[in-house]
This record gives sequence, structure tokens and C-alpha cells, in this order.
Amino acid sequence: MCKGKLGVLLTAGLLVCSLVAVSFPAIADTTVRVIAMEYPNSHSEVEIKGEFEEMTGIKVEYTFYPWEGATDKLKVEIATKSSTYDIYYVDALMRAVFNPLDGFEPLNKYIDDPNLPDLNVKTIVPGLIELYETHKGQIVGIPCYACNRVYAYRKDLFSDPGEKAAFREKYEYDLLPPDTWDQYRDICEFFTRDTNGDGKIDFWGTAKGFAGEGPAWDELADVYESFYPIKDGRYWIDNEYKPIFNNPKAYQALQFMVDLVQSGFVSPGHMKKSWGDAPEDFSAGKTAMTNMFYDVYPDVEKSPVGGKVGYFPVPKFEIHHTRFSSMDYSINKYSKNKVAAYKYLAWVFSDENDVRKAVATEAHGLPMRTPSFYEPEVIAMMPYLLTAMRQWPDQIPWPRFAEFEEMYRIVSVAVQNALMGKQTPKEALDLAAQELYEVMERAGYYR
Repeated sequence: MCKGKLGVLLTAGLLVCSLVAVSFPAIADTTVRVIAMEYPNSHSEVEIKGEFEEMTGIKVEYTFYPWEGATDKLKVEIATKSSTYDIYYVDALMRAVFNPLDGFEPLNKYIDDPNLPDLNVKTIVPGLIELYETHKGQIVGIPCYACNRVYAYRKDLFSDPGEKAAFREKYEYDLLPPDTWDQYRDICEFFTRDTNGDGKIDFWGTAKGFAGEGPAWDELADVYESFYPIKDGRYWIDNEYKPIFNNPKAYQALQFMVDLVQSGFVSPGHMKKSWGDAPEDFSAGKTAMTNMFYDVYPDVEKSPVGGKVGYFPVPKFEIHHTRFSSMDYSINKYSKNKVAAYKYLAWVFSDENDVRKAVATEAHGLPMRTPSFYEPEVIAMMPYLLTAMRQWPDQIPWPRFAEFEEMYRIVSVAVQNALMGKQTPKEALDLAAQELYEVMERAGYYR
């Protein structure tokens, strides 16, 4: 990164903040309280929020929770119509669950108010507002960052002449980042080995997480959704809200995962690993590949393998895809500080601060505005964004129905049962489909 250019960026950011302050009259004795999760973006916001506080007189306090804690806290806050917190942190995968509860303040009137700062919606990555942040025709959220699933590999190993020659001899094609799941399986097999001659495997093809609260579903979705859609352009439920994931393609996808795990190609501990710790063995230099939503890769780039990592799209059976996601903020409908909360969000997610958080904070917050993805400093800091952008045409949103959270967990448990050999893939998915059918029936979908 060019130090001179970064200095210009910081100076420009401070100038913009000073100019914006003219439209931010101080609101005396106001504290905006934020529920947040432990992600780089939230910490990058904390790093710069002092400038906003100094300009406006509005204090901003963050309370951090793990994913489960923040999600459960949000349910209670909305159910009790609490005004304790002014801004909520919401995972996009939960938008179909939370938006219908009508606990989020509609933002259109603030966006349209000429006396308030412009949110500049037009530069936000396309699809985020439409898919996740809109309810009943009103914008009810602001994305913290855009995200999709990206796979990582060790460039130094894949480019090693000896490894390339050995792979070519065994599989009769070149060692490259895999395009298909069959190639992915071969590479996992090839790199799983005993490196010190003690008779024990100590290096694996890949690092994954199959925890039951959702990551196991994500792993199945990566494989299953690389087939063409099953019915009504969908994979999980049809237009009548009936489960459709107990089908031959889904069985094949889960069997592929079972074979990968039971062959010993995935590093140990995978059944308990979740979103944040799934890549740990890769970061420690113990695997050749890993995969996750790319918000884990800032930490990977800081790890011992940093600088040796390349990135590639989700492999395929028939078509490429990736999950289109984000983390978001919403203003509490029952907050007593809605205007102050909006002013803070408009400031911290301004076009200028979107770049600043990425390149000029220690946490390196991920961008949510399209122009930021093309900034050379951002790409240099976050090389995985190039692969993320390659996948934009192939993105699939989270399933959008209120019972998705229940399906997320039901299917994750089914995946676990198959991976541990407790059930065949068909048995596991058939039972999960029946459980979801009963959930949907109780919810009144089939009346």
C-alpha cells in the first residue's frame, strides 16, 4: 500500500467528516447503543466512531455478543418492545425471520429528508437492499458489508514443481484450483498425508466446519446447489412451501460430503467447528484448502500462511453458485434516539468511510459499496474480493421464509448424522424433510 496515497485518503476522510459535521447538529446527552457481533466490520467502526462523537456530541456505545447471543437477544428485544438499544446487528440469513416481526424502523423518511445525510443507496452492492433490507416496500436495514462464500488454497503448494509433477502422474491432469467437485476430491486426497514419517496423518486436504447450528447446512448447500434447481427454480422448498431437498441430487451431494469426511481428507475437529474457527487448521498450515464466507479471510491473511493464499470460486457438479449474504444494521422501531442512530449509520457507512474502514483501520472492515471493491488499496488488502466479484453473477440468496431458521438447524443435524454414519444420506434428508413439513404444517402453510 502506498503510504502517501493512504495519507491522502485519511486526510480526505477527515475533511469529509468535517464537512458532514455541518449537517450534524449536536444532540445533547444522547447515547446511541448498538448490539453488535464479533466481526471485523464492527471493530473497524469502533476504531473510528470517536470522530463522529467529537463532531456531533452523540455518544456511541457497542455491546458485543457472539452470533447466537446477539440473535437471541434481538428476539427478546423485539418481543418486549424494548428501547434499551437503538441499533441492532442482524445476519442477512435471519432477515426472513426478523423482518416480519415489525421491530425495525422504516428508513425511507430519513433517507428522503433533505436535512439528514444521504445514505447514497445507489452505490451499495446491488441486491442487498432489495433482498434483505426491504420489508413492506420500506428500507429497514443497512448492510455492513457484502459477502459470499469463497474457497482458499495454498498457492505455494499448488505451484511447487514436485507437487505438480506428482499430482499429474497420479491423476493425469494438472494441479490447479479445482473447478469441479470431482477435482476437489482428488486434491483433498492428494494432500492428505503423513509429513514426518511417524505413521500418522498430520496434513489434510481441507479444513471445514460442520457445527449443527448452521454451518453444516452451508456446507451441504455449497455442493447441493451446484446442481440445477430441483423444482420451481428452488432447492429447499417449492412454491407451495413443501420440502424438496429429499431428492437424488441432494442425496448425491450429501454422499459426496460423507465420502470426503470418512476418507479422512478433512482435518480433525470438523464436527464442532463453526463459521469463525473452521479455517483455523488452514491458517496454522495444516491443510491445503479451506472454505467459508470471506469475512473470515482478514484473519487468515494475518496468519502464518498469509501471503501464500489464493482464492477460487465454489466448485460445481453442474453449475457454479455461491451464497449471497451480508451482515446488517437496523434501527430499533422503539428507540428513543432514531434520528441520532440514523445519523451515525449514515456517517459510518458513507462512501468514504467504506474505504477507510477497509484500508486504514486495524480490523480491516469489509466493503459494502460497489466502488470500494475496485479501489486498488482495498484489493491489495483483501485479494479474496477479486474471487468474490467473479461470483457475483452466480450468487443465490438465502431462502426467504419465516421458518428458515428451523430448517437451517434441522438440515444441519441431518448432515451431522450422515457424516457420523448414524444415518445414510437418504435416511437423514428424508427425516429432515418430514420434520420441516411438520413445522410448516403447524405454521399453517397447508390449510
